[in-house]
Amino acid sequence: MINNDKDRCDFAPYYTTVAGGRLFRWLDLAKKRVAKRVLSSLPEESQVLDLGSGAAAISASLARLFPHLNFHAADSNESLLEIAKSRGLPTKIVDFDHDLPYASETFDLVLMIDTIEHVECRTETMRQVKRILKSDGRLLVFTPPYDSILWLFGERFFNIITGRPADHICPFTRESLEWLFKRHFAQSKTGYLNFGLTMWGLGEGKTN
Repeated sequence: MINNDKDRCDFAPYYTTVAGGRLFRWLDLAKKRVAKRVLSSLPEESQVLDLGSGAAAISASLARLFPHLNFHAADSNESLLEIAKSRGLPTKIVDFDHDLPYASETFDLVLMIDTIEHVECRTETMRQVKRILKSDGRLLVFTPPYDSILWLFGERFFNIITGRPADHICPFTRESLEWLFKRHFAQSKTGYLNFGLTMWGLGEGKTN
């Protein structure tokens, strides 16, 4: 989970407790189904980056299903990246306040799973993502929808159960997510999952 500010929440304990490791993981099943549809269309040896991977539970699982693709994990939390590394993924420390440590046009697909709502500047984040994507590359994002009543109740429940804020400093509605993707990609679409608790966006063919 991307988190560059020392005054913000450390999510490592969340991912290694029963609440984080079990209670809310059912939400990942639908995310994996969408990701599998996108991954299944990638050619062999495609490069896939899980940006803001945390412990990379989803991408490590997907890597086992798609062994012909090359998965990478990147996050600002070293302890979570150690877990990702133990799951077989090459890892890098990243800082969204600086350029991402990858060459331009490296990746065929960038995944941001419950990450983009944690960054301070969505415009700078998108600029960096587009830089490291190939010209026909894709960005697949999962993020909470702040125009969903069910999510707003779900977030309150999360706060009560975990005793911590969600740290969503850059929240999205479907309208704002659609605007972001249409501005930066030639083709894009969005949708809801998990009874309105999750929103997804897919962009393909980056624009200038």
